[in-house]
Amino acid sequence: MTKTRAALAAENGQLLETVELFVERLAELELALDDTDWIRMSIDGSSEFSNQGLLKIVTLARLAYLKNPLINRAVTVQAHYVFGQGMNIEAKPDDVDPVVQAFLDHPKNSVELTGHQARTMKEITLQLESNLFFVLFTNSSNGRVIVRKIPVDEILAGDIICNPEDRKEPWLYKRVWTQRTFQLATGETSVSTMTAYYPDWRYRPAPSERVDSIKDDPVHWDQPVKHVKVGGLDDMRFGVPEVYSALDWAKAVTKDLERYATLRAALARFAWFMAQKSTKGIDAAKRKLGTTLGSGGTGIEDNPPPVTGSMFIGLEGTKPEPIRTAGMTPSPDDGRRLGLMVAAGTGIPETMLFGDADVGNLATSKTLDRPTELKMLDRQTLWADIFKDLLGYVVEQAAERVNGPLAGVVTVEHDEDDEAIVRLKAGTDEGDDVFVSYEVTFPDILERDVVARIDSIVSAVTLDGKTPFGGIDLRTSVGLLLRALGMEDVDELLDELAPEGTGWDDVRPGPTEEEKLAAELAVKSAGQPVGSQLPSKDDQVAEALRDVRSALAALLKG
Repeated sequence: MTKTRAALAAENGQLLETVELFVERLAELELALDDTDWIRMSIDGSSEFSNQGLLKIVTLARLAYLKNPLINRAVTVQAHYVFGQGMNIEAKPDDVDPVVQAFLDHPKNSVELTGHQARTMKEITLQLESNLFFVLFTNSSNGRVIVRKIPVDEILAGDIICNPEDRKEPWLYKRVWTQRTFQLATGETSVSTMTAYYPDWRYRPAPSERVDSIKDDPVHWDQPVKHVKVGGLDDMRFGVPEVYSALDWAKAVTKDLERYATLRAALARFAWFMAQKSTKGIDAAKRKLGTTLGSGGTGIEDNPPPVTGSMFIGLEGTKPEPIRTAGMTPSPDDGRRLGLMVAAGTGIPETMLFGDADVGNLATSKTLDRPTELKMLDRQTLWADIFKDLLGYVVEQAAERVNGPLAGVVTVEHDEDDEAIVRLKAGTDEGDDVFVSYEVTFPDILERDVVARIDSIVSAVTLDGKTPFGGIDLRTSVGLLLRALGMEDVDELLDELAPEGTGWDDVRPGPTEEEKLAAELAVKSAGQPVGSQLPSKDDQVAEALRDVRSALAALLKG
């Protein structure tokens, strides 16, 4: 009996559905855990992890930070190195600095990014997720900017849309997230899936080229996003967590120590050994030493274990002996090589990762300091660039908006690549156009000899009594000395020590040819090498430094 066309079509449709289901299950298995140790990641275009695979790595990194002491220690040490001593941000010229400080001091920005705790947490997040998406909420009237962060999960659930001809030029960020809405009147919570697009902070198409929505999903042109990416490869759109290479080794260290603890616990199960010559002696010893404490018994204990310092009395030849476990278990230090792999993966030296000052000698510790210092300096430079980019956008918006605080004072131009050029307009106290700049400084990472640093600064300024070359103003010289002493708010202290009009910002000119010739003749007449003595009229810096010392002493007394 032949089947009807309808029956064949139904079977064919069921077969297609089964094949589709089978393919979906294979895709899920490809991204699922193969076992407790490894994850198989799919590759997108043979160049980077898929969004789902990368999200699994990010999740593992987060859990390792919360649970594994080695990962937590490595991430925390770097965060403290980078931001533990704070940072200083200043904008030039002075007309722009109040706008920058207002942005930094705004309570909402302080909670998200500019406060000390917020900066430290962002550094930790950057190491674990390797992606930060800062949304710059911009007031359309006065240009005020509020910073917030989009969780990386919400961008991984969406996508990064780049220029088709240049994958390093992002255009839009697609965000997909779950929004919970709480109804005050009813107390009910509703959940809905939302999708929106945000432009990259450098992507500024003409108004005629902008669209309000993409497939009914809004495009928020007034909320640009700055993406910070670290880790991974150069061509990847998303960064890969920096601790990724150390995760498996940190787990291996944990398992190795767990096995050691298991062996120790197993050997501690029996602590004493007693030999008996007959079964009657064994039964008698069991009755004497038997106890229900610690065995889950619920009856009344009539034979409690002996207290500390008790005496054992037995027949001649009966002697309890402790079971010797020395040398029967491997040392926990045997797994040190596993810990070294974690140190290599995180870039934190073994001495700092394990908190063991006895590892290595003094020479080894000093040798390890330099790579660590360069690693932290590299991260500080990255954060300085991040803050400069954000401040550039803040000042640009404050100048371009109609009611902005810099409107009419600062001008913003755009080159052929639509890059903003911000400068102070001519006609102010500075005279000609002045480019706006930002100075982001960090205290020294390593504590060096303060006396040696001060001697170096004084030698650079005074040239050890030789003829000065000029070019270093007194304010810069004193600022270097104050920072070497570890003082905070150096710029405010300099403003208090040297108000406007004191000449501290004047650059000292170098000696004239007549002064050089007079100095050479004076030195030759004294029988000393040329250039070994500073002319008396050029001894202004040394005298000024003495004045600063007196001023500081008076200020501290007051």
